[in-house]
Amino acid sequence: MAIDTGSMLISSAPKVAVKRCKVAVIGGGISGIVTAKCLRDDGHQVTLYESTDQVGGIWVYRKTSGGTFESVRFQNSKYLSAFSDYPMPEQMSDFPHHTEILAYLNSYVDHFRLRECIRLNCQVEKVSRSRDHWKVTVSTPEGAASESFDALAICSGVFREPRWPNIPGEADFKGTLLHAKDYKEPSMFANKRVVVMGNGASGVDIAVRATDFAQKVIWSFRRNSWLVPRYFAGRPLDCNLSRLYALIPAGVRKSLYSRKFAPIWEAHRQCNLEPAFGLFASIPSANEFVIDLVAKGAIETRPTIAGFSGQRVLFTDGSSTEADIVIYATGYGVSFPFFDASVVPVHNEGTDLYKHVFHPDLPNCGFIGIIRVIGALLPCAEMQARWFSKVLSEQVHLPDTESMRAEIQRMRAQQQKDWVASGYRSFQVRQVEYTEEIARLIDAVPKVWRHWQIAWQLLTGPMLPTHYRLDGPNPWKGAEEWIRQVPDLIKIPRNASGVGVGR
Repeated sequence: MAIDTGSMLISSAPKVAVKRCKVAVIGGGISGIVTAKCLRDDGHQVTLYESTDQVGGIWVYRKTSGGTFESVRFQNSKYLSAFSDYPMPEQMSDFPHHTEILAYLNSYVDHFRLRECIRLNCQVEKVSRSRDHWKVTVSTPEGAASESFDALAICSGVFREPRWPNIPGEADFKGTLLHAKDYKEPSMFANKRVVVMGNGASGVDIAVRATDFAQKVIWSFRRNSWLVPRYFAGRPLDCNLSRLYALIPAGVRKSLYSRKFAPIWEAHRQCNLEPAFGLFASIPSANEFVIDLVAKGAIETRPTIAGFSGQRVLFTDGSSTEADIVIYATGYGVSFPFFDASVVPVHNEGTDLYKHVFHPDLPNCGFIGIIRVIGALLPCAEMQARWFSKVLSEQVHLPDTESMRAEIQRMRAQQQKDWVASGYRSFQVRQVEYTEEIARLIDAVPKVWRHWQIAWQLLTGPMLPTHYRLDGPNPWKGAEEWIRQVPDLIKIPRNASGVGVGR
């Protein structure tokens, strides 16, 4: 039985908050729209500023620079990637294509009547603080405008400023040099010799797609990273992790993971792609085809690029190749161009934010979705937004400034220990652990004993975002029914290694 997403999904009518604020939300992507919704659930007055002509953020496909490219799908399944009180419909792919994701986001906006608070084509030029208020200045087709707010939500994302590696000889390279933000579809590779630099999600997808058109594909990267299939053991890979697993001591859990995922380790080893660190020390890339293409020789692997010489690309191992196109899939840097740098400085260790949301000196400013996730961003951003809203309502209180600073330093030390060094290390979180941590702050962790009829699904089923709509603030009346259904929905035929994924 499918849940009627048209009639059952409003978690609750907006409630009058203990304190109601006038809040500006900057950014109309995933984080912005869920923040607007959570704030309105608690009775806050919201204005969302989006610089383009539609909501959706990076999931809007544009032929110009930026946004998504033609083959992009969710790295994680729709079951663990949905909003907690608005499941993705049954007819959607298990790993939705970017067109499906954009349709889902627009459906969410319409269902919760958010368009009335969204201001499109409003570029935020400057944000300044005066005492406890924020002044937001925007440019619009009609001209500049400013407005004062009680609070501010920064939802501008981590895919703003493309990182260019600045490799010697770039200016003299005789081929075409692009950043992944400028790549849209693979026909540009027809009969070309292609080098893709970077083995994050974009680099993997571009290298795989290039094999359908290119004369030759070289995949260059600094170090091996984990490459995982979207499906594993008869279900979406992320649905193999459960609340019961999370309760097991870390050492035992690691041993169980090693046994369960042994086939993945072996596939990496056979292609000389095995990383020198554990699966959960970095963000893996989900792709069903890349390891097989490397094994067959359709993709050649090389170390990182050392330089360019005419038409040749030089690698750090001393080898070289002639290339027509080089694509830097080298990620993005985080920036807040509308802020004076002194307000929220961004440095090598990221931003000094308490639990990735609050700056200790700015309790009425929330940074939502400024994270990189092992798992799905959407439920993490939603949990951040729920917490931010409760803090503004004064239903939940932050620690004192010194305690927050001490926690930030403790978190920095833990990040150094837990994560492989990278430009994103200070922004990285694990979905299951992080959502559980923030849920505790708003008393939204499910109380399993209260829900004995679905206790088995809660303990052994996938860690659905909907778990956090059973108890605590703003519960959803359809939560139990959805949690009961999912274990049957996620099963796939034994021979389905890539159903619904495609290239």
